[in-house]
Amino acid sequence: MNRAGFTLLEMLVVLAIIAILAGLGFSGYLRWRAANTVLQGAQEFATQINRTRLSAKKTGTCWQLKVSADTQYQVKKFTENNCASGTAESTTSFSMPAGTKIARGTGTNDISFYSPHGTTDVGQTRYDVTWASNSTIKREVYITSVLGRVIVK
Repeated sequence: MNRAGFTLLEMLVVLAIIAILAGLGFSGYLRWRAANTVLQGAQEFATQINRTRLSAKKTGTCWQLKVSADTQYQVKKFTENNCASGTAESTTSFSMPAGTKIARGTGTNDISFYSPHGTTDVGQTRYDVTWASNSTIKREVYITSVLGRVIVK
């Protein structure tokens, strides 16, 4: 009797090959996903820096951005154009995306933006946004000038 079909051994070989390929692809997928989440966190942080600068220009008061923890940063609005001696009118906390951390790389942790042009007194400042479980997956956020230009690398 001649039956068409696959033997059990042929099916097991095919399943083993599929499992090996899936295992190799899954680790690459997880690294890609972590890299995209880190990029998202860096872009959100850069956007908030720009918003803080523009708010200082619009309101005529000092605004300050500060990294407060591994996964959070704060934006403070002051009642006058001096962050050092002024009183914080409001403080808003922002969280980084899940699985990411933020840390100051170089420069100062407090970035103050002053009216009328939204300028800052810090030199080049770098912040590192990393994946919490693998610090080799990272993006750098630079503030490069007194005008608060932001670059994400």
